[in-house]
Amino acid sequence: HIRMFGSTENRDALRKIMTEEVLSFKPDAIFFPSPKELMQDHQAVAEEIIRIIRTSCLLAYEVPKHSRFFNPNVFVQVSRQDLDAKLSALNIFTEQASKFYFSPEVINAMATLRAATAGISGFMEGFELYHYRNVIDVSTDVPEPSPQIQRKGTQKPRLKAAEA
Repeated sequence: HIRMFGSTENRDALRKIMTEEVLSFKPDAIFFPSPKELMQDHQAVAEEIIRIIRTSCLLAYEVPKHSRFFNPNVFVQVSRQDLDAKLSALNIFTEQASKFYFSPEVINAMATLRAATAGISGFMEGFELYHYRNVIDVSTDVPEPSPQIQRKGTQKPRLKAAEA
């Protein structure tokens, strides 16, 4: 494990490990802690991901206690079943599961807040988009954008026909 992320040697080692993993796995998207987090190890990982990865869509997620300045600009609609699966996944990390900010009440409240932020009812997850990589093969028919994914501040432009 790498500690003392501020040192040049450890940042170099972190970049090497991440580069090797991305090259071997070739992910379409990478989800990682926001670089605006207060946890130094999370900041270091996020900063290096943003710095070196250009082949994947990069989406930062929020950790409730540590993401004081989190500003989501991508919202993904999720279901009750999705939130239950998220809670089950969080419970795998036994040292984190007992923390109040990973309780069902907090996770549900955050998903409700993100939905309200995006202007809908229900549940949404918010992310900070740092790099977008279109993974749709344009040589085939391009599907309509999913109504479940909304990007804050982007709307179809309204065109007005020029008067003759």
